[in-house]
Amino acid sequence: MLCQSCSFSARVCCSPFLFWGVWLSLAFFHLGLCSLQPGNLREITMDGRRPANPAFWWINDEGEEVKWSFEELGFLSRKAANILSETCGLQRGDRVLAVLPRVPEWWLLSIACIRTGIVFIPGTSQLTAKDILYRLQASKAKCIITNDTLAPAVESILPDCQFLKAKLIVAKGNRDGWLNLRELFYKSLQHTSWELESDL
Repeated sequence: MLCQSCSFSARVCCSPFLFWGVWLSLAFFHLGLCSLQPGNLREITMDGRRPANPAFWWINDEGEEVKWSFEELGFLSRKAANILSETCGLQRGDRVLAVLPRVPEWWLLSIACIRTGIVFIPGTSQLTAKDILYRLQASKAKCIITNDTLAPAVESILPDCQFLKAKLIVAKGNRDGWLNLRELFYKSLQHTSWELESDL
């Protein structure tokens, strides 16, 4: 059987692989566009059985676990795409710097950027304020996404970041001048370009 999106064998294209300590059963080619397409979802689930393996499975050091099916990962990545394009006003070709630890939002944002054509620039959470400033200036990023631990470092270099338009924080609480990504997830509508078909 061939993947409808990229014509590779589904066994090669959609088999699970290990990425940054997390098993992803996503497409190896055209990540976010092959396995998460509605037509491919139907092909997997048309016999009434759910896939044996989740699309995303994350466990942290404290034992907290997040497990998403292909449909759930597609739905949440569309929400993330909507936040980037509508709430943050980003367009295809714009750059986003994500300075985050290994949290589920990292993967949602990377897939959302693939969906929208936004350039995703990953950054380790060990970056200093000087490192972040260099990356923002060199890339001319219009958005930065980080957590509450690194937000003060970002705030200290904001006067030198003339291209930055939006700041997203991944945190349980709010911070002045920042949009809270987790809150926006619950408020956002599905990204209209990637609406799931109603019979799935």
